[in-house]
Amino acid sequence: MKGSLDKSYDCSIIIDDEQLRYISDFIKERFNEVRYEIKTLEGAVYKLDSIDAILSYNNPDVRRLIKVSIIGNKECGTHIFLPDITVSLFDMSKYDKSCVISLNNLDEQEITFITQRIDEFVKGARLPYWWIHKNAVYWILGVTLYCVLAILYYVKLGKEQFDKSMSNTFFWLGVSIICMSFSMVIVKRSIEYLFPEGGFAIGEQVKFMKKKNKTRSIILGSIIGGVILGVIIEMIVKWITT
Repeated sequence: MKGSLDKSYDCSIIIDDEQLRYISDFIKERFNEVRYEIKTLEGAVYKLDSIDAILSYNNPDVRRLIKVSIIGNKECGTHIFLPDITVSLFDMSKYDKSCVISLNNLDEQEITFITQRIDEFVKGARLPYWWIHKNAVYWILGVTLYCVLAILYYVKLGKEQFDKSMSNTFFWLGVSIICMSFSMVIVKRSIEYLFPEGGFAIGEQVKFMKKKNKTRSIILGSIIGGVILGVIIEMIVKWITT
């Protein structure tokens, strides 16, 4: 009995040359005809016959890969418009999915096996900070910032003056807009730069990603070091004053 399946994944992944070759080899082992299709940032689409042609692409930032599809058929020349298997990998900074698989004309056992292997692949390639790119994180941060400002305002004015200020709808609306804009624009864009949401670590992009990793390590190290130094200084001051 033949069946079909379509499945997508929305977790952040970065694909390097070894992972891309792994997926290609996995499909080539089971499908006699395999072809490739790539799409670059400026919208160009290319159809290729080998994985080596993709891995040798210099992948500059302005024309970087944002989509790679591996397409296979059991028999050569069949199912041109509806292939037996299509595995598409995406740069999630440009798409809302990281991977989409489409299986057609396959036995249920084959579908189950292939799906499990792709599940394992995506899970292995998933970035540890994938959750940081969810919009809910920045909505929560914006609301938290709004609440913190409201508390500080309350402490400064006192209950009576604070209660009077609550009637100023435009003021609090402005505060909420500032908090959400700061969270959804400034913080989100900074995080997206330091923690890439996805992409293909091939060619020149390897250099760009290493640079981002180094910058991230320096910033996080500075923050952690600053916190530790602050705690040490506070302990020394308390020790001296007592």
